[in-house]
Amino acid sequence: MPSLPKTHRQYSRQEQEQGWASRQAEYRGWYASPTWRALRRIVLQRDAGLCNACGVAVGRSGHVDHIEPHRGNWTLFTTEANLQVLCESCHSKKTVQEQAGVIGK
Repeated sequence: MPSLPKTHRQYSRQEQEQGWASRQAEYRGWYASPTWRALRRIVLQRDAGLCNACGVAVGRSGHVDHIEPHRGNWTLFTTEANLQVLCESCHSKKTVQEQAGVIGK
């Protein structure tokens, strides 16, 4: 199979993940902020520790997910109405769909 020109080469999974990580780096620290920790507790209590998608009980270990991806927007990041509790399975499925461009555009 002929190789692609350098400007159109396919990136390895590791290169894709590194690119994703660098784009995320600037707001990754937000998840350690007191604001996020308090908001996370509020949402887990609001949703009674139940997955919003399938209803399974997740307690405090559930993912507090951004319904609309914030993409570095602090206001969207901290808007309670934009947050939902998801179990590991439902969060993983949603993340795959977002990365594939199926949802969250």
